[in-house]
Amino acid sequence: MLDSDKDSRGVVELVGPDGRVKFQHVMPKKNEVPQYYVGFWATSDERGDRFAFIVDTWHGGSHFFDISGKLVARRIVVYDESGLELASIPVSTTYHRDFDFCLSPNGHRLAMVDESMLTIVDLN
Repeated sequence: MLDSDKDSRGVVELVGPDGRVKFQHVMPKKNEVPQYYVGFWATSDERGDRFAFIVDTWHGGSHFFDISGKLVARRIVVYDESGLELASIPVSTTYHRDFDFCLSPNGHRLAMVDESMLTIVDLN
C-alpha cells in the first residue's frame, strides 16, 4: 500500500478476503497543493461492498523546515467495492473526542455523531 515516495497516507486500497487488491485510489502527491491525507480508521457494511473513511485536506507547511500545515477541510467519503465514490460529506475540522461514524448493515446509510449530535445520511 505504499506509493513511490514510501508514504501511504494518500493511498486507499480495498483488499478482499483472498488478499487481492480490488481497487486502489491515489490522492494527489504531497508536493501538490492542497495535500490530502487518508485517516487510518474505516468502516464498512456487513458484506464489505461499501466502506467509509475520513480524508483531511491540508494547505501549507514544510517537512524540510518542520512547519505544520493548516487543516482546512475534513470529509467522510464513501466508496463502493469498484472504487466509485458514492458520497463526500464535509465534517468539522475541529477534533472532538466523541466524533464517530459508521455505515448501516446494508451500506445505504451513514451515521455520524459529533458533540452529541447524531446525523444520518441516506446514500442510496
